[in-house]
Amino acid sequence: MPVRVLLHMGTDAGFAAGILRGITRHLAGGADWDARRVDNIERNLPLLRRWRPQGIISLSPAPALLALQRRLRCPLVSLDGTHPGTGVPRILVDETAVGAMAARHFLARGLRHLATSGFTGIAWLDRRFAGFATCATQAGVVVIDRRWGARGDRTNRSFEFQGEAAVARWLRTLPRPCGILAASDQHAVVLARVARSHGLAVPEDIAVLGANDDELVCGLAIPPIASIRIPTEAIGVHAAVLLGQFMAGQPPPPGDILIAPAGISDRRSADVHAVEDPAIARLMRAIQDSGSSGARVEAVITAAGCSRRTAERRMRQLGLGTPGGHLRRSRLDEACRLLSDTTLPLADIAVRCGMASGASLIKAFRTAHGCTPGAWRRQQG
Repeated sequence: MPVRVLLHMGTDAGFAAGILRGITRHLAGGADWDARRVDNIERNLPLLRRWRPQGIISLSPAPALLALQRRLRCPLVSLDGTHPGTGVPRILVDETAVGAMAARHFLARGLRHLATSGFTGIAWLDRRFAGFATCATQAGVVVIDRRWGARGDRTNRSFEFQGEAAVARWLRTLPRPCGILAASDQHAVVLARVARSHGLAVPEDIAVLGANDDELVCGLAIPPIASIRIPTEAIGVHAAVLLGQFMAGQPPPPGDILIAPAGISDRRSADVHAVEDPAIARLMRAIQDSGSSGARVEAVITAAGCSRRTAERRMRQLGLGTPGGHLRRSRLDEACRLLSDTTLPLADIAVRCGMASGASLIKAFRTAHGCTPGAWRRQQG
């Protein structure tokens, strides 16, 4: 008999779609589940009590669902980063890493003015913005944080549809050029639209970065929105595997399982280089274009028309670190993309990213991410 599994995905259609694709991948591997999606628990409680699910995966366990789970004594895996303390195993996006990745993206482009824009009362967003601020602070940059009330209340709705004047007033107060991490892709779309309609250039005055990488939302915007790639499909796979182990009698893990972001989809909204020195601006762009070329740092500097000594001195004066440091980050970003998007062996990825060997890639990856490339790839599903 198939195992009865309830999939409670809520109302976040884009995020839920990726989760469900991951669960479907797991089922294709041979799991014998009778999986049913129910979004409104309260409305379907009588049906669920009769059906008696034997396992639950929930994007946001509401009180009614938790009460049902306790009544049925069935395993539950939560994907909810908003309400801690429910006492159930959780698989979450590593929001601190998401924020830090966004900050590094802007800092690598020479931006020294950064901001965040979102809503109050959202625990996962607080962690994301804290990661952004911590990374920026370490680089000597102070972040301007703007919250627009609680998500779902009238303040949020006015932000989306009626509050362009208030948003425009805030955008005009920001020092330029400024890089903004938005709460979501849709939030980034609104920021970019308001900025453009009130005479601010995107990305030259206001660079905007979203999160979740919803291709339809990002691609239809003007300009297209750059976004952090959240590996929702991998989260779905991990949730299904964990629930299967849980239902088989294995104990849950002692803490939350955190899934790192997969990288950034570069699009026009964040394609800016805020460096007044033309030679260093050319060098920064050349470095970003060299992550997949395997070029040595000396060759990149020479191609940009600089000497190494001059480049290092000017970059230090601008607070931009060193050419070598930026090239290493560019190579690691490319390695992350190849690990996530291809099945290439580590040795081939190392060569494509200009590293001497797979061992060099492993060492660099451990330093930057605290794990091996193989472990990172497995986490990404």
